[in-house]
Amino acid sequence: MPEVSSQEAPYVKAQELEKIILSSSGESDVDEGDTSRSLHQQDSDDDDDDDDDNDKEEEETVRLSVYFDVAAWPVPVPDVLRVDLIKRGSEPFQNRDGPFSPVERQGEKSKGKSRQLTTAWFYKALPNGEKILRTWMVYSPSKQSLFCFCCRLFAVDDKVTRTSSFVTGFQLWWKLNPKVSDHEASEQHLTCLEKWNTRIEATKMP
Repeated sequence: MPEVSSQEAPYVKAQELEKIILSSSGESDVDEGDTSRSLHQQDSDDDDDDDDDNDKEEEETVRLSVYFDVAAWPVPVPDVLRVDLIKRGSEPFQNRDGPFSPVERQGEKSKGKSRQLTTAWFYKALPNGEKILRTWMVYSPSKQSLFCFCCRLFAVDDKVTRTSSFVTGFQLWWKLNPKVSDHEASEQHLTCLEKWNTRIEATKMP
């Protein structure tokens, strides 16, 4: 009989496995009480396995959310994950077609007035009229906020994280002008942008 690796081995429930063992060993006349107790123990083990499976599914859900939502990234982003995210690029995280949730302004004068992000903000208008995509801009559906892809990638600790709302999550839509352009021109953003571009070139090297 050819050997089967653990990765190729089919999943067999504990009760079925016990029947196979008893049959192959010629112990079909095993005391019913012993078998009953054994099966009961296996049922208990199965319940534990189900709990483990549920925990693994939850962990997998959390792990996968990292690849869909920028708000799920840890601070700092581990280098192995950072390399993977850079290879994927910012586009999967941009969500630039929405939908975007409105945010209501607080205060007596503005009470009841709401604003929301629009797709147009993902494009920057150049002096010659040309529009280019802001590749750094990504939207988190779970947090309903804007983030800077490269600044979020290279945030090293909480102190740095708190210095920019585009790292913690920006949603003051009525302040998009001038906050977006201010962020683009900030030293922190330009530094992280350079790091991002350098890493992109490094991933292209053989």
